[in-house]
Amino acid sequence: MKNTKELLGARIREIRKAHGLTQEQLAEMVDIEQKHVSRIELGKNYPTIDRLEKMATALNVPLISFFDFLHLENKD
Repeated sequence: MKNTKELLGARIREIRKAHGLTQEQLAEMVDIEQKHVSRIELGKNYPTIDRLEKMATALNVPLISFFDFLHLENKD
């Protein structure tokens, strides 16, 4: 079972890919380094709420959509 950081990261990755963006593109949009996006998506780092808000705005999704990750819970 994945932990919350991993689920949140997987959901951010899922939304980013659905929008056809690379990690580099998202990183540029929210003014962070690509490696930080990678660490968030891998569940190694929690993003701050400010960073999550910037990501939601960049991806044009409601902030709550990042937490809709129950369907990912049992995926490897």
